Amino acid sequence: MRVLVVSPHFDDAPLSLGQSMLDGALRDSAITVGIVFSRSNWTRWIHPRRSRTPAVSAIRRVEETVNARRFGYRVRTAGFEEAVLRSGDADPRRLLDPGVDPRASPYLRPITDRLRCWAERVDVVVAPLGIGDHVDHRLCSAACSDLAGDGVEVVWYEDRPYSTWCTPEAVASRAHELDDTLVRRAAGTPIGPAKRRLVFYPSQLDEGFRARSTATSGWAGAKACGAVRHRRGHRRCGIPPRTTRRPRRPATGTIRRMPRDTSPFAIAEGPVSGSGTLVVVGNPRRGSRTGQVAERVGYHLARRTSQPDDYSVVELATCARHLTEWGHADVTRLVERVAGARALVIASPTFKASFSGLLKCFLDQIDADGLTSASVVVPVMTGAGSAHSLAVETQLRPVLVELGASMPTRGLYVSGADLDNPVDAVDRWYANVAPTLDRVAWT
Repeated sequence: MRVLVVSPHFDDAPLSLGQSMLDGALRDSAITVGIVFSRSNWTRWIHPRRSRTPAVSAIRRVEETVNARRFGYRVRTAGFEEAVLRSGDADPRRLLDPGVDPRASPYLRPITDRLRCWAERVDVVVAPLGIGDHVDHRLCSAACSDLAGDGVEVVWYEDRPYSTWCTPEAVASRAHELDDTLVRRAAGTPIGPAKRRLVFYPSQLDEGFRARSTATSGWAGAKACGAVRHRRGHRRCGIPPRTTRRPRRPATGTIRRMPRDTSPFAIAEGPVSGSGTLVVVGNPRRGSRTGQVAERVGYHLARRTSQPDDYSVVELATCARHLTEWGHADVTRLVERVAGARALVIASPTFKASFSGLLKCFLDQIDADGLTSASVVVPVMTGAGSAHSLAVETQLRPVLVELGASMPTRGLYVSGADLDNPVDAVDRWYANVAPTLDRVAWT
């Protein structure tokens, strides 16, 4: 099952759901943690000045990367500024103000739009209840409530450490404000020393914080964060807790739409003709911003095909070792899957004014005219600045032309600040090319 955990800040998901990820209800799920307010200037080490935002955000991103590896999830960031950065005020009375109405915030709609985009490729969204009245948590809770109203499957979790400082009645009252049909259920085994060892946020958590959390929440014996959901959805997420260790991920990597224990090339074993939209990401690093840009392009293309639900993403970084083995059976099946796609997105970061060698290794295994089946192929490249903005046209496009690709639109190059908000950048590009795509004979 594919799960999106909405995390207001970098540390909220492991603090609230870490034990559930280790051996609870989320143990066997393919988890993506979406960090909504990923631009931060607050640490316990330095005064939160706006000029320190890039450095602090980088520190917190590194911390989240460490925790992602330890708890086994993928990270996405939305690029919104957290409350301390937006207001310039770190006073807890301002941050934990129950009188603030999240519905009146100008940030609610863009946050909801971003989460709706993320939710399109998952089975269930796990959202914070907004306990403790932190303005950022309540914004995320309101946005996810809107998603639930639109028919998205939403599960709610208790925000730690705030829920440990509230009475059970206060927690239940907050849940019933969202939906009076919600019921509480345990999401994991008792919190033990494993989670305490794994949680790594030195810029945020001091020993005093840990001691208070232990004393109030019962780290040694309390249940992991309780989760509540609609009664009608109990059967869908009723995964019994397990006490065995999480199995290692397959060495050959994964395709995101497939279960975690499935071969990354299993998607290629079905019929290769009449397939839908395929996104190929040639970044050597998994979970990159290049992949986020490409996924959004693929989303727009998929809605135009006759199979809008047949949409998948291939991270070449997960199968890099096989790309150097010419004629490897798994790579051959993947090439057949690409050749049978009706819409293709080929994406790469910019390396030395050109696309990545990883992508070149893959494209070299496709025969001449091997991409003729696709109605549309869109080349996508990303870079640190605009100096190489023509690389997508002068470097990547000629190679795709040699392979028979039909590219009725100009390629997409995203750089600089646009990479922090790729959805808006892609949507602007799509608005410009939509008239051209209207003239394409989609199959």
